[in-house]
Amino acid sequence: MTELHSTRRHRAQERLTAWQRAKPCRSEYWRALDKVRAEHGYEWPLYTFLPVPDAGKIIARIWRSHNLQPTTASVLAEEASALAGFGAWRVTQGIYRFDPTLAAALVDTPLTGDLPVSALTHLPHWCVYVETPGRTVPRVVGGETILQGYYAWIN
Repeated sequence: MTELHSTRRHRAQERLTAWQRAKPCRSEYWRALDKVRAEHGYEWPLYTFLPVPDAGKIIARIWRSHNLQPTTASVLAEEASALAGFGAWRVTQGIYRFDPTLAAALVDTPLTGDLPVSALTHLPHWCVYVETPGRTVPRVVGGETILQGYYAWIN
């Protein structure tokens, strides 16, 4: 797996920018996130940039200041998860691409038994974006959709 560097904007960066611009109050998240990390980051595991519950508190406080209310609890949970992931990724912006042969072998390897949790606590960054060229995933409503890549982080 290699880390990619380029001067043009990557799809992962464009997704972060689009998410941030989709709601005006999201521009306030970053300053609040930095403040919460400065005050409480030492309490969290080293592999976690921002726990989802703390992201939810940031969002709830900002939404209240704008007189916004989530339509359901899942809306707030989804927003908190996005903030935790994007917040972690925005710090290092690690983008990775597996060699096609290795990627195919990993996809074809069956997962059996228990995975040791410690294996997942050693990501190279708090959050990484992994490209998945040529991959598709099943849709809940049927059929498939193209999977360009995914963000991976530990809560």
